[in-house]
Order: sequence, then structure tokens, then C-alpha cells
Amino acid sequence: MLKRDFIAGIACLVIAAFVVWHGQDYSYGNLNNMGPGYLPRILGIALAICGILTILGAINSMERVPRINVRALVFVTLGILTFAFTMNRIGMLPATFLLIHISALSESPYRIFRTLALSLSLCLLSYLIFIVGLNMPIRLHPWSF
Repeated sequence: MLKRDFIAGIACLVIAAFVVWHGQDYSYGNLNNMGPGYLPRILGIALAICGILTILGAINSMERVPRINVRALVFVTLGILTFAFTMNRIGMLPATFLLIHISALSESPYRIFRTLALSLSLCLLSYLIFIVGLNMPIRLHPWSF
């Protein structure tokens, strides 16, 4: 069984290699005159160093990879997809409400009152941030626009 930190370190190394590889297409420049490839290359190298340090730390660690909660993975993914496909059709408030309630099904005892309070507060917060604060033209409910 692989260790969780070891897998994270390998993932960092893979992403770093991808970033550095794609950064080779851009001119590097120097410290006084940075080119478009300077920052991706430096960040890729820094990520590779973090990945190596994480792998070295994982060698001494005894923590194992936890089991994947399939129920949570399915319901949270289903909630996000439902939000993405219903946002433009039924509006932000019902889509947010559906997102929270579908995602809450991932917990074993479904708590209706806690989920209802969370969904209503997130709908209010979304309204205050996106409509009042940022003045974005977002459809709120099916009857708007």
C-alpha cells in the first residue's frame, strides 16, 4: 500500500515536469529582463523541489492512504454537475439549493434542518456577493430575465 504523502509528491513531480516542459516553448530571459517562460520554469522547479521534499518525508512516515469514500465522491460530483447544468436554466438560487442538498446526501445521516439552514444561508450569501456586491447579471430564479 502506497503512502498518501508519497503519492502527493509524485503528483507534484508530474505537474512540475509538465510545467517545465511546456515552459521551454517560451523565452526564458534573465532576472533583470524576464521573458514569458521565466515564471513557469521557476514555479515548476519550486514545485519539483516541494515534491521531492514530500517524497522524502513520506519515506519516514507511517501514514497510509485512506480509503476512498465512494458515496461522498458520487454525491458531491453529482451535486456539482447538477449545479453546472441547471445554473442557466433555473437560476442561481435553485441551483445552489440543489447543489447543497444533493451534496449533503453524501453524509450517512441526512440532516434535513442543518442542510436547509446551510442552503438558505449560502443562497443569501451568493445573492449578496454576486448580485449586490459585484452587480453581476446572473439569473436568480426561473422567472427572472
